[in-house]
Amino acid sequence: MPLESCIICMDNSEHSRNGDYAPDRLAAQYDAVSIMIGRKLNPPSHPESTVGLMLSGGSPEVLASPTRDQGHLMAAMHGIEPRGKAQFGQALKIAQLALKHRPNKAGGQRVVIFVAGPIHDETRALQRIAKDLKKNNVAVDVVSMGEHEDNKDLLSSFIEAVSKDNNSNLVVIPAGSLPSNVLMQSPILNEDGGMGGGGGGSGGGGGGAFSEYGGFDPNTDPDIALAMRMSLEEQKQRMEEQAGSDAPAGTGAGGAEDDMLQQALALSMMEAASGGSGSGSGEAGAGAGGSSGGGGGDGEAQATDGGQGGTGGDEDEDLDEEALLARALAMSQEESEQAAASAASAPASAPAPAPAPAAAAGGADFNDPAFVQQLLHG
Repeated sequence: MPLESCIICMDNSEHSRNGDYAPDRLAAQYDAVSIMIGRKLNPPSHPESTVGLMLSGGSPEVLASPTRDQGHLMAAMHGIEPRGKAQFGQALKIAQLALKHRPNKAGGQRVVIFVAGPIHDETRALQRIAKDLKKNNVAVDVVSMGEHEDNKDLLSSFIEAVSKDNNSNLVVIPAGSLPSNVLMQSPILNEDGGMGGGGGGSGGGGGGAFSEYGGFDPNTDPDIALAMRMSLEEQKQRMEEQAGSDAPAGTGAGGAEDDMLQQALALSMMEAASGGSGSGSGEAGAGAGGSSGGGGGDGEAQATDGGQGGTGGDEDEDLDEEALLARALAMSQEESEQAAASAASAPASAPAPAPAPAAAAGGADFNDPAFVQQLLHG
């Protein structure tokens, strides 16, 4: 990979607050820029290549001049706040000026600029800037992360004007996707994409060397490599959680519990039906005994036998679940109590003995002499 000095320009305008990229446009740029720095400063890149950092929102400013100190570049990205409108044309002019003072002027020059909001520059002004950049052999890569429909024509004409031997690229990040993943497969970081005279990426896209560290060699600085790895894992976890929230929830153990509950309900209904039939036969036996024998003892015995017959089926049931067994036992006890109560009420409902005949009651009156004399004398 040839020697190259690159300025990465982040868009921190007010439009970078939008959440169409997780978690928002500005935070999504952090991960993309971190990976880009690692890919441009670590093998197989040129050992003297440098990277600088600047902002385009509000009043464009340079955060870090072209350097090989990755710790300095990472520290410069902390504390960036959204502000004002994106100054696309002005940021390109400042980036060109910063590249003019690069340490090694023998290498190529490149500007990677992020666009996260509408561009307010006129087409004619951007065309003049593009011609000036092309004249000074400065390649420009534009990463569009929002408002692309409004900026599409303006950015396309700008890339056509600034490109020299296809050394400039326009990459559009679809809404909802992770910019770092898209850039790993784009011509900006993928050497197979062909970046012309400006130099290619550091090999192989997401599956290349040190891909788990965003292309950063952990042997160079283990602390930075660990931070980049943690950042990539957090982004991946957020994406998986978002995908999981949209997917329908599975039945799993809940479905198995529902099936067990339905089976328990069906068994309880069967037990209730068998217990009811046993109680009914016991009550019928009690009624028959009371009407034939005139006493309540036989009726109670038959009712008890009938109640026991109703609960016999319950005792034969061998249930695996303790909860179902307890419920069946409780239902059986209730049915036995109902059968006993109906049997106890059978003697009370037996027909009362017939009253004594009137003649027998009147016989005692004929023994009364006064009553006899009354009958004879009319």
